[in-house]
Amino acid sequence: MTPRGADKPVMVVLDADTDAGMATAHQLLADDRRVVVAGLDVHNLIRISRGFSCDQVYALVADIHDPDQVSRVLSRAHDRFGQVDRVIYPNPHKTRYRALPALPYFWGTDRS
Repeated sequence: MTPRGADKPVMVVLDADTDAGMATAHQLLADDRRVVVAGLDVHNLIRISRGFSCDQVYALVADIHDPDQVSRVLSRAHDRFGQVDRVIYPNPHKTRYRALPALPYFWGTDRS
């Protein structure tokens, strides 16, 4: 049986606990994406997740300035949803977001 929403893109929003990150995550959820949110403020991550099922949003507490923690976030996102389509770091100076360059480890089908 295929999980509900398995055909929807998976977006990882780093620094999601900021105002720009929360706005980005909410916009992606409104656009019917599956969203992984990562940041340090657990209360803001809960605010993003409230009202959505675990099939739609996955919240992880992590320091996005620590490359090892970002790597773990991406690995857990991939394990949870089976794919990562885009990693987003909200630009606090604009209302829209910009995508980070692809991380090669996560863009192929081979994760070894």
